[in-house]
Amino acid sequence: MKKFLLNFLAIIGALFLTVIVMIFALAEPVPDRAEVIIEEVLSGNLPEQIHGDTGRVAAGDLQIWYESIPAKGEPKGTILLIMGLGGNALEWPLYFVQPLVEAGYQVVRFDNRGTGLSSSSDVPFSMEDMADDAFLIMDNLNIPAAHIMGMSMGGMIAQMMAIDQPQRVSTLTLFISSAHLNDPGLPSTERGTFAKFIATGIRHGIPHTQMNALKSTISVRKVVAQELSDRRIRSLVEQGLYNENYRKGFNPKAFQHQIQALNKLESRYGPLSKLNIPTLVLHGTHDPLIPVEHGVRAASIIPGARLVLLEGMGHDLSDEHTEEIHKEMFSLMKKDVFDQG
Repeated sequence: MKKFLLNFLAIIGALFLTVIVMIFALAEPVPDRAEVIIEEVLSGNLPEQIHGDTGRVAAGDLQIWYESIPAKGEPKGTILLIMGLGGNALEWPLYFVQPLVEAGYQVVRFDNRGTGLSSSSDVPFSMEDMADDAFLIMDNLNIPAAHIMGMSMGGMIAQMMAIDQPQRVSTLTLFISSAHLNDPGLPSTERGTFAKFIATGIRHGIPHTQMNALKSTISVRKVVAQELSDRRIRSLVEQGLYNENYRKGFNPKAFQHQIQALNKLESRYGPLSKLNIPTLVLHGTHDPLIPVEHGVRAASIIPGARLVLLEGMGHDLSDEHTEEIHKEMFSLMKKDVFDQG
């Protein structure tokens, strides 16, 4: 019996050691200077992340939180930003938002249901429900039509808006998104990405401390972002801390419900092929989560859509590509003005 127990413990120990080795082998290392930047943010005054008027709109039993930032100078229109899976309004970094405001656009961003300060649903919901949330915000702010930009899952919500009420979508910008996530003819998420997510979270998130939580957040983002500049790391740390300190933090339940909504979403190829909306499709050439072929396919389906491939960018709103993204967006929005004229 004693020999059996010793052998059993040896096997358990070997398995445990194998798991640890696998975690360290798969996990993304902490990006250079990340710890230094985290310590600087923790030791300083956390910058304010909200710079506009805030409100809530009722969506059935839920309350959807939004922020409306007024345009500088003569208003040229409204840009509505829709964040992706599990994300909230503040994940649109200020270095991306402020130039839009400076260019003369009112910018509206909101917490998808269950994230940030929006209330959480107790029952599953659909992508159409999330599109309706956006329309309710526009109604509440008396916005008849807006330039819609959606990132990742947010791009799929934006597609539903354009299909359901095209007269309310002045222009459509799809950023690192897909028109049919489960298209068997297109590549799916790169193999090993989700295993890398889990290994990275375990390696850097245990034991749970504020420093480790932030290191884990940054390293997990690095899995899909390819590269993270110091500026991007700082923005992620500041946004993450603000969300934890002053808002509700990450909501796993909302994440699960949004996954369910994504799984129910069917192909939009047919209705998108009938759109008559100025459209821009932006996609990173090195996106491991939603491969670039999805962006290429979406652009080929939507009549007149402009495809812009962002060289070297992964699945993230990289600050290195922000200027190019803005340039393309401004060009698209001018096209809408010219077309109306």
